[in-house]
Amino acid sequence: MLAAPHRQLLAELSRPDGRAAASFPSLNEPGPSLWLSRLSSQIIHAPPRQPKLHAIVRRRHPRDGKTYEASLMPDRVEPPIGRYVKSHIGNIISYCEINPDEIGRLLDKDFTKKTFRLPYAFFCSIEDAAGVTQRYWRDQYNIGGRRLRVCSQWLDKHWKTFNDYLASIGVQVEEPGSANQTPLGRFRANQRPNNRRFGSVAIGDAQNVFIRFILSNLGEESFAGRDWELAKDFFTGRCAYCGEEPVSHMDHGFPINKTSLGEHRLGNLIPSCAACNSRKHDSNVSDLTWLSQERRSKIETYMESRGYVPLEGNQIVQALLDQAHKDVAALAERYVAILNTVLDAVQAKHNDHSSADPTTLCGPFAGSQNASAP
Repeated sequence: MLAAPHRQLLAELSRPDGRAAASFPSLNEPGPSLWLSRLSSQIIHAPPRQPKLHAIVRRRHPRDGKTYEASLMPDRVEPPIGRYVKSHIGNIISYCEINPDEIGRLLDKDFTKKTFRLPYAFFCSIEDAAGVTQRYWRDQYNIGGRRLRVCSQWLDKHWKTFNDYLASIGVQVEEPGSANQTPLGRFRANQRPNNRRFGSVAIGDAQNVFIRFILSNLGEESFAGRDWELAKDFFTGRCAYCGEEPVSHMDHGFPINKTSLGEHRLGNLIPSCAACNSRKHDSNVSDLTWLSQERRSKIETYMESRGYVPLEGNQIVQALLDQAHKDVAALAERYVAILNTVLDAVQAKHNDHSSADPTTLCGPFAGSQNASAP
């Protein structure tokens, strides 16, 4: 499969009006359409780690028999850690939508430096990105009514800090070079044997987000930012776990996953400091052996005052979520199989047509031959 810039180049060089891109003057001469066939074109890729990755396209003119050549310098190749970060941006945004305070933390340079060891804030608003445009990816995300961009300054040394952060928000992580880094997270027997793509989206991410969405929308409870402020006031503006440090995180006493069955309800939102949030990680508040009896009683009183009854141990809910978890993977595999079948059929039909007409274009140019040969 050709990289997007290469496909764009080839599409430009095979325009049906017979004119090539203006940036390649050697091809800008009159004549019929420049057909690109398997026998008269070559794509030469430089090694993936080479900084000046380029493609060279050689093509024979069907009328005069001369061979013309053009090259393209695509955008900078993203390093593995960069692709990995991009594959999890959706998970981080989903977490921010459930925990609005997290947006402010990721916009804070000091928090980002402490959490990820990055020299720039994880998020940057469009208005503030003017002076540091080159430090942020061009993709824009609308989060909480704000248009944000994500920092692009990721290096291999950031693998651990980024994975630690993902784990802290309940996202399944992968280590560099992990055998589980396949398009659907773990390789399955019914997948094509060569369909392993490092840095691709893992199906486990979609499963986790789906379960979090369900648990975050059970019941009819509604609350606003003011209610969260009252929750912090209940603990006098201090961490509910240690009672000393100021609040910096909105923690879930019972994590939102299919094991703990925590919900995004006001009674399960626990004000926490960064240290206690990291220490608690994905444990249930009822399992914290380091929590003092005084703080435990305070948290239990708070939960009762908000009418929160944990679902922990509810076998019916557990069974339904287990089935939902499996259904997401099955649905994804179903549509991958359907699309592969359709694309294979199209390719087979095109190959049959190509064998009958050797001048037929291959790959992305199928069906683009509008001009007739002289």
